[in-house]
Amino acid sequence: DLIMDSNINSGTMTWNNAMKYFRTGDGVAIKTAWTNVMNIDLPKAQAITDAVGRTNWIAVDSGPTWWCFGSKGQDLSASPYCTNSNQGNYAWLYNHLDNCTQAGGTDASGATAYGYWTRDLISNTAYAWNVDGSGALGYPTVSNDTLYGVRPVITVLKTNLYSE
Repeated sequence: DLIMDSNINSGTMTWNNAMKYFRTGDGVAIKTAWTNVMNIDLPKAQAITDAVGRTNWIAVDSGPTWWCFGSKGQDLSASPYCTNSNQGNYAWLYNHLDNCTQAGGTDASGATAYGYWTRDLISNTAYAWNVDGSGALGYPTVSNDTLYGVRPVITVLKTNLYSE
């Protein structure tokens, strides 16, 4: 899965509207005419936790309500939260979001979205996992929370990747 480095527009929306970007009317994932691209979708929360090395997490967990990429736990040691020394290692996941420069990111200029949605609901389907500009994973409500945008991923088979 290849994740886009910024949200696709400066707008924000509910999770339900974000899912409409990537679903047809019957709920089937959008296919693309791009050669060798299998799928276009929202990122999976599990893929993000795998990328930061938090191996004991699964997408259906509902607690703790949030955690920081760098410490892989709740980090209340600074304000804004999620500013520990390892945070910048994962800045590529939350660059170009509001607040990201305070958490080790490099660019928040012009950002209006506080974060971006993942495709994963938690067991209580009123909430979905999201990534925010402080370098954290959390779960806001899906129906009325419009602080988050869309950062799509494309899926490409490894056999179709090459370098020159």
